[in-house]
Amino acid sequence: RKTFDKEQSVNLTVNNLFGDTIQIPTNVKFAAGDSVKTITINTKNLILMKSYHVSITVDQEQTKPYITQSLYPRIELNILKEDYAPYAEGTFTSEFFEANWDQTLEFSPSTKIYRFKNLYADNYNYSFKVSATGAITQVPNSAIKTGYVDTKYGMVSLLANSTSNFNSANSTYTFNAKFTVSAGSFGVFAEKYLITKKL
Repeated sequence: RKTFDKEQSVNLTVNNLFGDTIQIPTNVKFAAGDSVKTITINTKNLILMKSYHVSITVDQEQTKPYITQSLYPRIELNILKEDYAPYAEGTFTSEFFEANWDQTLEFSPSTKIYRFKNLYADNYNYSFKVSATGAITQVPNSAIKTGYVDTKYGMVSLLANSTSNFNSANSTYTFNAKFTVSAGSFGVFAEKYLITKKL
């Protein structure tokens, strides 16, 4: 709250199609002197790897919609119960970015999908499957955003092609990835991940 010398009750409009599976309060009470309040969303019986979308909006009568501000009185939430767990530690080497860094590889037993969290940028993950022969298939099997924004061409996306593979002899994943922007392609680059420690 911008003004917080008095107590206040703030109503929330909740768009939730999942009943008691996701429980969101519809009212927040501020004590005098409190400028920030935390709400708790409770869940029960969530289905594994299913995404639940809800939204929460502060009552318009208790906001100032015509004043320029950095905060918007509505939030969209995607709630997901997942079973990803650390699978290996290693080094990711990017031919495209000409850099390497420490990276944790995660694995979901329920979906058999591997994941790099925040691979090239925060909040942009990279997921893939590996066949019995070592062939890698990106998930989804279409160009995904990397989170890196080129100063001239905008958001850079990538798609690993069918020659991408895992070599068990040297514990290396090779992603032959085509990097693109709206204007076209940068070409195909070898992005590699070397396992240094299996967890």
